[in-house]
Amino acid sequence: MKAITFDFGSNLGGLNKVYAIPPSSLIEIIHNYSKKQISLRLTGTSDIIEIYCILDTMQFTEEKTQPAAGPTYNPVITGITPKSNEINQEQLIRLESSYWLLLFEDNNGNTRLAGNEDLFLVFNRTESTGQTIQSRNQIQFTFSGFQSHPCYFIQDASLV
Repeated sequence: MKAITFDFGSNLGGLNKVYAIPPSSLIEIIHNYSKKQISLRLTGTSDIIEIYCILDTMQFTEEKTQPAAGPTYNPVITGITPKSNEINQEQLIRLESSYWLLLFEDNNGNTRLAGNEDLFLVFNRTESTGQTIQSRNQIQFTFSGFQSHPCYFIQDASLV
């Protein structure tokens, strides 16, 4: 009998790390079917953007829809980076002007990949100075896209 099981050791919500990978940095996604493992092969890390976030703001969701053409998955990764400032403008403009794969680690230690060799995510952001009391100067962002499979669990990713 097959079963859906639960790891009673931990069940923490949220994400821990987020990396935006340009498609030009991806060589291949390697599927080892005998070991049931997936890993990434990259050209290097110099074009990858590590995104610092306020830890309690990062979240991953993935909705499955069933159109006539077959299942579609919509991964959405959101977060908030503190303090809108000039230092990060170059990378923010780069994120807005291209497509991305997103490698992320959740607070349970699972590493996942949104996007693949053919389908990528887009980046959107909203900047806000906040108000003086009980709010913060921040950039709220979203990566989202559509793909034909759920986000892969990655066993070998040297970035995280």
